[in-house]
Amino acid sequence: MTWVVIGIFWAILLVAILSRGPLILYVLFGCFAFGTLAVVPPALTGGTTFVPAPFAALGLVAWSARKHGGVAGMVSVLTAPGGLLLLTLFVTFAATSGLFLPRLLEGQIYVIPVRGSENGLSLLAPSTQNITQGAYLVISLLAAVGAWAAARTRPAETYRAAVVGGMIVVATGIADMILGDSPLLAPFRTATYALNTAQNMQGVDRVVGLMSEPATFGSLCVSMAALIYFLSPGFDRPRPAVYVSALTTIALLAMAALSASSTAQVMLGVFGLLATVSALYAMVVHKQRLSRASILSSIFIASMGIAGVVFLLAFMPRTVQPILDLLNTLLVEKTQSQSFEERSSWNVAAWDAFVASRGLGVGLGSCRASSWVLALLSNTGIAGTLLLAAFLGLLLMSKHQSATFRDRFRMRGAKLVLLVSMAGLTLSGTSADFGVFAAACMGFILAWKYPAADAQAQEADRARPATGVRPQVARPAAPRARSPAG
Repeated sequence: MTWVVIGIFWAILLVAILSRGPLILYVLFGCFAFGTLAVVPPALTGGTTFVPAPFAALGLVAWSARKHGGVAGMVSVLTAPGGLLLLTLFVTFAATSGLFLPRLLEGQIYVIPVRGSENGLSLLAPSTQNITQGAYLVISLLAAVGAWAAARTRPAETYRAAVVGGMIVVATGIADMILGDSPLLAPFRTATYALNTAQNMQGVDRVVGLMSEPATFGSLCVSMAALIYFLSPGFDRPRPAVYVSALTTIALLAMAALSASSTAQVMLGVFGLLATVSALYAMVVHKQRLSRASILSSIFIASMGIAGVVFLLAFMPRTVQPILDLLNTLLVEKTQSQSFEERSSWNVAAWDAFVASRGLGVGLGSCRASSWVLALLSNTGIAGTLLLAAFLGLLLMSKHQSATFRDRFRMRGAKLVLLVSMAGLTLSGTSADFGVFAAACMGFILAWKYPAADAQAQEADRARPATGVRPQVARPAAPRARSPAG
């Protein structure tokens, strides 16, 4: 059965790449839910697991190169100062460090290796993880380019694909709740790394979907919910689609809560804070531009959450105490758990490796951490961390150059999604790779920073009223900004 699942994946991916339509976008967002599926049999890769999302990202790059601008346009984005130049420099530096630093510092520094089967300290030595992590980082960079091309030419389809991807994540969570460790899900759980799929906390079965552990699933749910929610005001949707996206967001947030992950709970807090600030900002600054459907969508999501709390307090008061006990276990007793102690030791070892290397780093893929920031410092050193920090800072502080308010809402929303995703990475990221999802958000921000590539599409975008944004009052045309692709 495993071979059948693998065969179906590759067949769908090939069809999506060759398709004229945006099927590849749906494949990419759908693949995020399958984090334990090895699409290349581990027996053929020496035990290394290759999951679907990176291959789907490469498929998106190939599709975009074939359909929209070719390789030359993508190269120009990678090398443009207003595009991905700093990110390209970071990836180049990090991948190069993985090839040379482990050999330069071999046997001189103790690290906890990235490979999941090795949990103790060992002396630094070159390994296949230096190459594998470099390859994953390059794929993440290319994913940002592919997302840029897709969001620039197919923005509405990109959003619809995100909603469908969110539905698939919810479906995998429901399947895990019903089937658990049933053999029916075994063909989708073929990864060679440790799988924590049967966890229980305070008598509650933690939902993991088809991910390796509750924290990974919960983080994915919050990230997908943020993507759907924060991008929704910038797209033209019929009324039923508004409620479908709202219900999908609610279901994703519920799945995140059921994962009982402390990382997911913190991300939920960040999501709630950013959603509140964003809603207040939109109501005060852009109250004349928000449509009724956009306001109804936000009110619907908020009211459903409030109604759920009121229902529990009024009719099921006994269910509140177990929830409080669960939160106590997650937020208070977490520091006394074996998992917390183990991950804390990873961070201590990563910091010690960073200090022992005098800030140079031990090379990409050489050291495991339980925090993305410490993984960056220990693997890529001060130079690599500063390169990535500079890119993210400039990207998040960049101002939109588009004349349409729709693009402005999209860009602002993509920034908020990236912040939510980075909150999860900071708490539990084990490597310097920021991943395909965060890379896609970076591509979205860059794509919606500049006017639409197609003048006709931009004109239609201005003329047609959106569900999320009201049409503007006529004004003199703003000067056209030059995009990174030229």
